[in-house]
Amino acid sequence: MVINGGSPGARELGAELRALRNATGRSVRELANELGIAYGTISRWERGERVPQVESVARLLGALGASHDDFERVIELARHAPQENLLLPGIPGVHKELRTLLQYERTATGIFCAAPLLIPGLLQTGAYARALMPAIGISESEIENRVGIRLGRRELLTKRSPVELDVVVGETALRSVIGGRTVAADQLAHILAMAELPNVTVRVDPIGPSAVLPPVGAFLLLSFKTQGPIVHLEHYRAPLYLYSGPDVRDYVELCPRLRAGAMSPARSLDFIAEMLGELEDLDDE
Repeated sequence: MVINGGSPGARELGAELRALRNATGRSVRELANELGIAYGTISRWERGERVPQVESVARLLGALGASHDDFERVIELARHAPQENLLLPGIPGVHKELRTLLQYERTATGIFCAAPLLIPGLLQTGAYARALMPAIGISESEIENRVGIRLGRRELLTKRSPVELDVVVGETALRSVIGGRTVAADQLAHILAMAELPNVTVRVDPIGPSAVLPPVGAFLLLSFKTQGPIVHLEHYRAPLYLYSGPDVRDYVELCPRLRAGAMSPARSLDFIAEMLGELEDLDDE
C-alpha cells in the first residue's frame, strides 16, 4: 500500500525497522537477499515511502531476531501506519490536523519555533491557553480538552530523551496581556522556568525596524533522527505541512538568520524578567 511519504505513521515505522536492522549489523541488501525481497522495497519501507503488510513486517522482524517486546511494538505500528493521521491513546475527540502535529512532535528530536504574535504552544500555561482559545475560534465545549492536550505536549520537554526546543518569540507576543495581568505574569514566569531546562532555548525578537519575525510569520521546523525535516505552517482554517526539499530548505536556511537577528538567550531572559517585574509592579499599585 503506497501512502504519503510524510505520513507520521509510515515515517515512524520505517525508522523503527531501520534501527532494528542496524542493530544487527546487516545491510539492506543482506536482509533483502535473506528474505527474497527486492532491495528497493526494503529501502522504501525504511524511508516511510511504502507501508508493508503486517505479515511482511512480522517476517522481517523474525529474520532480525527481534525481542518479544520489539515485535509487539513494531507490529502495532504496522497496523496503524497506513492511516494518514494517527490517533494517540488517551486523547479522544482530537481533530485530525492536531493528531498529525502531536505525532510529529512525539517523534521529533528538535523543534525550531518562530512565534511573532503568540506564546508557542509548548511553552503556554493552562490559564494562557484557556484565555486564548475562544479568540482563535475554539468552541466552549472543546476548550478544556484542548487545554489538557496542550499541557500534555509539554512532556516532550521533560521526558528522559527530551526534544530540543529552540524558540524565537516576538516581543509583541510577550507583551500581549491575554487573560489579564495575573495570567500574563504567570506566563512570563513559566517561560523563564522552562528556559532553565538544558534543552530549551528562548530568544526574543524586539519590536522595531530591526524585527526579524513579522515578514516571516509563525512556523515550526521539526527535525527527526532518521527522516528529513518538516515545516508546519499554522493558518486560520487548517495547518499546512511542507515536505519537499526546496520548500523545507528555505526554512532550514532561515532559522540561523532569525536566531542572529533576535536577542541573545541571556539578554532575552533578562528582558522577559524585566517585563515580569513591570507586570508585578502594576499589580502592587
